[in-house]
Amino acid sequence: MNSNILFVNLKWKGTEIFDSISKIQFKCIFDESLNLIDFKTGCIGFCYIQNSHQASSADYRKLLAKVNNNNPSLKLQAFVDYSNREFFASIQEFCSIELKIQIIPVESGANIAQYLERHMMSELQNEKNPFTKDLTINTNDQTVCSQLYLNCLKNIPKIGEKNAQTILRAYKS
Repeated sequence: MNSNILFVNLKWKGTEIFDSISKIQFKCIFDESLNLIDFKTGCIGFCYIQNSHQASSADYRKLLAKVNNNNPSLKLQAFVDYSNREFFASIQEFCSIELKIQIIPVESGANIAQYLERHMMSELQNEKNPFTKDLTINTNDQTVCSQLYLNCLKNIPKIGEKNAQTILRAYKS
């Protein structure tokens, strides 16, 4: 996973938002295949919902539902313009309750750049953290993780080797 690269939709080229994003310490690459997604890093896609005169909150609801349905493997988050509280509230209610999309209130493109930079920094720190690594290393048809579970179960009074293996097979963790 390349969490040190931010993919940016081509529609943001030459805008104030891209100027702010280009100042962060991560590499930004324009990607025309993002379609309805504005920014992407790792397995997280971001949409920016602006309070504009051209589109209503109903239009944005349709857009977010379409993006959410077309990208099931992508965790979606939405930057929503907070300048109009009524607009923000309607988008927030729809996203949080119906689509289960995380909402990030923003006031400007600089806020988006700051959030993306902090998000990417935290992802980079998670990759370096040895305690977040998966312990499942294959060794003779049994993983280290399942061996640890087996040892824990065997330490419970009145559960022997056979019962511990049966429990582990039934519940897998």
